[in-house]
Amino acid sequence: MNVKIIERQDHRLRIVRLEPGEAIVTTLAGVVRGAGVVAGRITGRGRVSRLTVMRPPAGDAVTLPAPGDILWMEGDVVREGNESSVVLHALVALPDGSVAGGRVAEATADSFEITIEESPLLPPRVVDPGTGGAFVDLSAGEERRGPDGRATSGVDEVVEDSFPASDPPSFAGVPSD
Repeated sequence: MNVKIIERQDHRLRIVRLEPGEAIVTTLAGVVRGAGVVAGRITGRGRVSRLTVMRPPAGDAVTLPAPGDILWMEGDVVREGNESSVVLHALVALPDGSVAGGRVAEATADSFEITIEESPLLPPRVVDPGTGGAFVDLSAGEERRGPDGRATSGVDEVVEDSFPASDPPSFAGVPSD
């Protein structure tokens, strides 16, 4: 595994290039724990030599035919208890030309790259034990800590804008297709 970090002010990108045969979920969880990442957005691209996904509604694990090209992979850094972990979802093009996907349970890299985006504006997410989904922790006023353990300027209050159905926002001046 190779990692490159790009920082601009309080925004950080970790680009993780995995070697063939590396376990994607396990390796990525180790990276976020080791770096102290508490909130982040994840994207991935590449080819997998093995992919097991969880399928709703029962959450059954299904190993997909491989190799496969990842068409889309997205996820989040989440808190599970006192540790950071990752939740990933993917769509993959299978050898027969079909497409399948789901929540990634296990994956093995063939050639793979992951980007972890960190920013104080990204709210922390927690895993819902009932569904396994990663959702924003809407607890207001909690102190957030960065990788160095110091308090960050995270989101303290969630403000919702809503519009009555009788008065939607105006799109005057926006060209239509």
